[in-house]
Amino acid sequence: MNREPSAKDGERHQTEDESTYFSPLIIGLVALSLLLMIGLAMGHAALVALISPPASSPRPTAILPPEPRLQAAPRIEFQEMKATQMARLNNYSWIDEEAGIARIPIERAMQLVVERGFMITPRAPGLDGTPDPGETNGDTTEGQRLFQELGCDGCHTGAPDAAAPPLEGLFGEEVTLQSGESVIADEAYLRESILTPDAKIVEGYQAIMPSFQGQVSEEQLTALIAYIKSLGNE
Repeated sequence: MNREPSAKDGERHQTEDESTYFSPLIIGLVALSLLLMIGLAMGHAALVALISPPASSPRPTAILPPEPRLQAAPRIEFQEMKATQMARLNNYSWIDEEAGIARIPIERAMQLVVERGFMITPRAPGLDGTPDPGETNGDTTEGQRLFQELGCDGCHTGAPDAAAPPLEGLFGEEVTLQSGESVIADEAYLRESILTPDAKIVEGYQAIMPSFQGQVSEEQLTALIAYIKSLGNE
């Protein structure tokens, strides 16, 4: 005969179902699967990090202080500047090739100055077109400036062992030449002595003065003569 299920039979079936769901084997398999998944994820991340180059972080832009700035390496920069300047002083180079203007070594430039004399550029007139006040006739101030700029004061010193005759009190006096003749040191004599100094050599001196023919303007020549005339008359 059939027996009706009792309440105890229902409780026993429920306990058996719960024990089936929470079996240690199932729990272990699930945990093992999770561990494998975590391990694979970590391994993949490590492999990507090993293969891929590290991302370089952008360098911050250096902010320089306003000029003038302190030198970072003054000794090195000075040596570089000195080497550049020395190279320019001792080599040939073009300044303006189309115009034919070149830079020559300083030693050669000094040699040309000795051979040809000083090159003097006439001063520019005033802005209104009038002559410069320093170049008026009889201007002894301009004559003194030219006398020093041309290097005349280096030889006409007035000392006993000077390379050129003294000029103090010379104007209007009689001058004895190497040829034995005598001339008066007037304006014509001074002009000739500046432009062609070899024409009349003063007795006891050598022909070492360079010619200033074409090197000075007429106004500058007049100013030089005026200055020489004033020497010894002050």
